[in-house]
Amino acid sequence: VASEIMAVLALATSLTDMRERLGRMLDAVYVDENVELVTTGCANMMQHIRNACSIEQKVESVCKQIYGADSVAYSPLALEKIQLFTACGYDLLPICMAKTHLSFSTDPTKKNIYLYIRFTVTIRDIRASVGAGFLYLLCGDIMTVPGLPTRPGFYDVDVDCVTGKIVGLF
Repeated sequence: VASEIMAVLALATSLTDMRERLGRMLDAVYVDENVELVTTGCANMMQHIRNACSIEQKVESVCKQIYGADSVAYSPLALEKIQLFTACGYDLLPICMAKTHLSFSTDPTKKNIYLYIRFTVTIRDIRASVGAGFLYLLCGDIMTVPGLPTRPGFYDVDVDCVTGKIVGLF
């Protein structure tokens, strides 16, 4: 994501002229006149850059630049959610990808896939954690609650008929 974003520090006599010239060259232009307040300017610039990218652009940046994917495919449900979240203004939120940790692709059996073949990351669903301030995308067949075993623990819970105590809880 960061490799696609370039900050340009420019000193000009006319901010209007600089906005015009930069606007012809770049996708998004943010001009801060408060040079001495670097931290404020950086926070404002970060928010401006975040607002300049659509959900799809954020997803493609992560999938292609970090995972090494050739393309991104969206399920019909994910496409509906993109439209819904964009209409609600949630497209301005940062994204988080929920996918298998075993592979860069969405297939856990294909380890080190980026070294050998081209692959597509499939976005199955998109959910919003508005209170936490981010969208999370479900890739492939992933569970959203971390640490759950494949076999539920309630199978091991029972009552000892002799003592009447519950066994198998811990």
